[in-house]
Order: sequence, then structure tokens, then C-alpha cells
Amino acid sequence: MLVDEVRSSLEFYTAQAKEARIGRVKVTGGGSRLEGLFDLMRQRIPVPVEPGAVFTHIGHQLEEADVSAAEPLLAVAVGLGLPEEDA
Repeated sequence: MLVDEVRSSLEFYTAQAKEARIGRVKVTGGGSRLEGLFDLMRQRIPVPVEPGAVFTHIGHQLEEADVSAAEPLLAVAVGLGLPEEDA
């Protein structure tokens, strides 16, 4: 199951990078539209699971319905276009 694969990947990563801590999981892409995905992820992954919401980082004049439809599909493109944040 997809959620178990994500959880296993997170567990593997934290086992390899002992100093790394995962504080939250942001979900993007077309799969984020799957009914019940967020509920299942929140049950099986021990950190907060949230929608990616990349459009909150840019100025836009889109209607909320348009943002909801486009955001899962454009997250990578928008994310690549964002300026680097200062650490």
C-alpha cells in the first residue's frame, strides 16, 4: 500500500541519518487527490501530514477552486520557481 511505502521510506531515512528529524510530511501531486489518503497517512505516520500548499508562497489571483484543482498537479513546477529561503 502507498502509505506503508511512504512510512517505510521515512523510517529508512531517519535510520540512516541519525541527526535528521522529520517534523511534518507535505503531500503533493495527483495522488494527493485520492479519497481518504490524508486520513490514512495521519493514522500511520507519526508526524503531521499536510497538503503541499505551494500556492501560499506566491502571489496569485486565482479563485480558491482553481487553486485546489491546480495545486496538486503544479507543486513541483511552482516549487522549482520559488526563490531559495534564507536558512
